[in-house]
Amino acid sequence: MRSSYVLAMRLQNRLKILKVMLSMKDFEESLTEVSASVSEDASSVSQLRRRNEIYGEGGNRKKESLPYYL
Repeated sequence: MRSSYVLAMRLQNRLKILKVMLSMKDFEESLTEVSASVSEDASSVSQLRRRNEIYGEGGNRKKESLPYYL
């Protein structure tokens, strides 16, 4: 039991997480370096745009609450 604890502590010491503060500039720079994974001309993109025109972006609809007597 003690040897597994010692091994765990050694691993914990070796696997320290580096914390980095990101700024908006970092995100803006990354957008210029990363290309889109889907072409703007893809049929799936045009279908999504059509759906958004019909139904909207979603996510802002109020959920109906169930009546208390159910």
